[in-house]
Amino acid sequence: MGIQVKTLVWGCCIALLTLALYSGCKKELSLESRRLTDTTDTSATDTLPADTTQDTLNYQPTSAGSYWYYYPAQNPNQLFLSVISTNKDTSFHGHQYHVFSLDFGNTVSQSYMRREGNRYYAAGGLFSGAQLIAVIPGTLPQPLLDSLSYAEVLYLQSSMPVGTTWSQTQDFTYQSGTLSVEIKLNYSFTIQSIIAKLPLQNNPFSQVIEEQMKVQVQVLTNNTTIFNQTFNSDLRFANQVGLISFTSLDDTGQKIDLYTYQIQ
Repeated sequence: MGIQVKTLVWGCCIALLTLALYSGCKKELSLESRRLTDTTDTSATDTLPADTTQDTLNYQPTSAGSYWYYYPAQNPNQLFLSVISTNKDTSFHGHQYHVFSLDFGNTVSQSYMRREGNRYYAAGGLFSGAQLIAVIPGTLPQPLLDSLSYAEVLYLQSSMPVGTTWSQTQDFTYQSGTLSVEIKLNYSFTIQSIIAKLPLQNNPFSQVIEEQMKVQVQVLTNNTTIFNQTFNSDLRFANQVGLISFTSLDDTGQKIDLYTYQIQ
């Protein structure tokens, strides 16, 4: 992204914050999370019956006290991300989620996950739009960031065959007076392979699903696009463990592996 575009984003964000703090104008926030579509679900509904054929498999344990420590594959001495499963659940958007605590570069936050059969959903954390928006210079309005953190993503369908794809679009709008800021997130997931056994960083994993995630991020002010970039991440999930490897959603694209974990 060029210097002129960065400057424009910064200027728009500053202008928005100035209006929000001093103008006293009514602020409105809307969120549209469009229906999921995938290659095996042509009806594109969110109310499919739960698939229980693989209940012996679990790609996101939630037992309290479980932890996962991730390090860059090329720099295993520097902790990249730690995840701890809490003893808490919470509810929003009509669903119940298990709460995880994340320490991401000395920034502590929460992630929320739930499961319906073999469909795994997450809000916040690595799949949060708030993480992607962090690459944009300036500061976006807090209500907008909050909505990004609580918008859920269907990040894994563990019963689907290799080649399955699905997509999801999220659309956020913040209005302050005559100034409008809109963020569009277009997610696309593809199951690339399923590996019976995979050793990784001296840990043996089984029933590993390799998946690719693409996210297109668009930011518009008053219907003018000021940021448009696509991020890619290769993800690996292991049975009875969860996420074991991913590439970071930033300019570096570094490979991050699970080195230490314990499932209670």
